[in-house]
Amino acid sequence: MKSREELNRDNERRRIERTIPGSLTAERLRALIDYNPSTGEMTWRVSRGNVAAGAPVAVSLSRGYRIMGVDYIKYPAHRLAWLYVHGEWPNQHLDHINGIRADNRMCNLREATGTQNNMNSDRRCDSSNLFRGVTFNKQKRRWQAKYSNEHVGFFRTPEEANIAYLAEVNRQMPSGFELPCHRAYNQQYGSEIP
Repeated sequence: MKSREELNRDNERRRIERTIPGSLTAERLRALIDYNPSTGEMTWRVSRGNVAAGAPVAVSLSRGYRIMGVDYIKYPAHRLAWLYVHGEWPNQHLDHINGIRADNRMCNLREATGTQNNMNSDRRCDSSNLFRGVTFNKQKRRWQAKYSNEHVGFFRTPEEANIAYLAEVNRQMPSGFELPCHRAYNQQYGSEIP
C-alpha cells in the first residue's frame, strides 16, 4: 500500500507528464528559449522580469527530472527539449538512455514505450538481487531468470541467469533499442549477448 506522500508524488508526476499538446508550440518555445542539443542547457532568449536574456533557465528537480516554467505552466525539461528540436510533442514516453534524468542532451533522449522506459531504469533500491529479472528460487536451490513474469530458466549462478535474462530481453525488444545493461555486459565480457 502506498503512503499518502507517495500517492501525492505520483499524482504530481502524472500532472507534470500530462503536458497538453498544443498548449505550448515549438514556435513559442523557440521565441523564448535557446536550447543547446549537445549540452542540454537552456537559456532565455528574451529578458523576463528580472532575468536577463542569455541567463540559464531556472529549473527545479522533481524525482531527478528538471522541471521548468514557461508561460506560467511547469513542464519537464526533457519534453521541452524534444519539442524544441523536433517541432512536436513526443508521442510516447521519453527515455533518458544513460539513466540520468537531469541529462537532457538530445543524444540522450529517445521515444520509448512504457515497457521500454521501465526496462531502462535501475533495479529497485530495496532489492537484494544482483541483477534485474534474476531471483533465487529456494525450493530448487537455483537462480531463476524471468522476463515479463515469464519463466526463462533456472541456472547455477546469478551471472548465467542474467545472461539468459538479457538474451530474452534482446529477443523481445525492437531492433535498435539497446539498454545500458547491454553495453555494460559487452564491455565487461567483450562479446554480444546471445
